Amino acid sequence: MEIITQNNGKHWIVASATVYNPKTLAIGKIRALEKLVVAVPWHPLSSPNLEFTNQSKQLWSGGVNHRTALTYDATLTFIQAITTQLEKSQPVTRVNIQQTIANPDFSTQGAIGTIRFTLNGNRRNPFVELVKVAKCHQQMHFLPLQIQECASNK
Repeated sequence: MEIITQNNGKHWIVASATVYNPKTLAIGKIRALEKLVVAVPWHPLSSPNLEFTNQSKQLWSGGVNHRTALTYDATLTFIQAITTQLEKSQPVTRVNIQQTIANPDFSTQGAIGTIRFTLNGNRRNPFVELVKVAKCHQQMHFLPLQIQECASNK
């Protein structure tokens, strides 16, 4: 936060998802945040699964962030892997779950799109969304770069 504040919008800063949090928005000075770009794996305004976005807003009585979407995807992955093991009448173990999700034929639909993994356990074709900070409705918000106005973000 100190680097962002001291920079005061002079130079571009590209940050990881750890900066996507209320503390960053609390800096409050749009000048300090205008050249900040944050890479996140998901944003509700550009979600490939709008049903997840709408249902999560209703369930949690407000917006959710990429951490919620990733947690949702992880839960779906485990449910699908466990279901697969049970359908094959195999014991549900860590090794069997890992083998199931590493199988090239394994996939399921999540909040961030199709969930598939490489043999070493990384998510195949991970989605990256670049977001900026914008002042909307007298409050600071993170918005995807391709969204020019914030009328729909409340």
